[in-house]
Amino acid sequence: ADLIRTPASDPSAPPPPVPAPPYPVCHYLQQISRLSRTMSVPSGATKYASLYTAQSSDGVLRLGNIVPDFASDTTHGYMPSFHDWIGDSWAILFSHPADFTPVCTTEIGRLAIKYKELSDMGVKVATLSCNKVDDHKKWLSDVVSHCENGITIDFPIIGDESRDVAVKYGMLDPSEKDKDGLPLTCRAVFIIGPDKKLKLMLNYPASVGRNMDEIVRATKALQLSAKASIATPANWPNNHENIGKRGWVFLLPTVTEEDQKKHFPMCHTCKVPSGINYLRLTPADDKAADAPMGFMAKLKKAFAMCSTPTSAN
Repeated sequence: ADLIRTPASDPSAPPPPVPAPPYPVCHYLQQISRLSRTMSVPSGATKYASLYTAQSSDGVLRLGNIVPDFASDTTHGYMPSFHDWIGDSWAILFSHPADFTPVCTTEIGRLAIKYKELSDMGVKVATLSCNKVDDHKKWLSDVVSHCENGITIDFPIIGDESRDVAVKYGMLDPSEKDKDGLPLTCRAVFIIGPDKKLKLMLNYPASVGRNMDEIVRATKALQLSAKASIATPANWPNNHENIGKRGWVFLLPTVTEEDQKKHFPMCHTCKVPSGINYLRLTPADDKAADAPMGFMAKLKKAFAMCSTPTSAN
């Protein structure tokens, strides 16, 4: 559970009500200011997520929203509830424009190569296009044959010929149409947390294939920030090599100096001309041999234990 400090005058004070959208800038500033005063380790992501509503008033899926539930046929059989299928896991929903197309063939192949790594991270994977499930099954033979690695497709591919799911998730690309003039899905990626909320969304055009390494990297970063009050720098984990801090992560401004010393003893503050100590780096794991087992090391060990998929999932 998050460690929360509430104002001494009213320890049980609930958070202020969320106004109806569109939200004024002052609302966000007030919420962020309150979080900075009250929140500390281990996780800031949960509290920052409180700035978002469960659903958008206009029905458009945005970060922090609960993703739409749906039922559909898949290559693994009927899926009565997408939410139930996710369970308590993280999940990634991909969409691709169409079966029997070149870029999509390579994407599903590369995703199959990364599937075990994602599964080991406690992440479920499903893909979708507007084709029939029977077409998916026929096409997968081509995917396996073309991929240079010996692969199996161990994740379900959803058939959304009606485009019901594509509309709910805003996946349709009006510039790409099938032979009947109906819009196809873009190359979308939705990374979803165990709370069924959208954590990250990517939309690529049909002409650009996705980098599966980046999707895995982003998922790892999201999982880490969900467990502790940290944020991953640009190019993480290949960051700050010039100062010997490769793979280190930033502490959020919500981490007080007191908690920094207590939970992040190896923290390194980068000095900048402004003199403001906001660039606070800490290792994602305690690498120093003489360092005690700090918060991040304990976190990594606990996270490794709880991330192992179970048969119930």
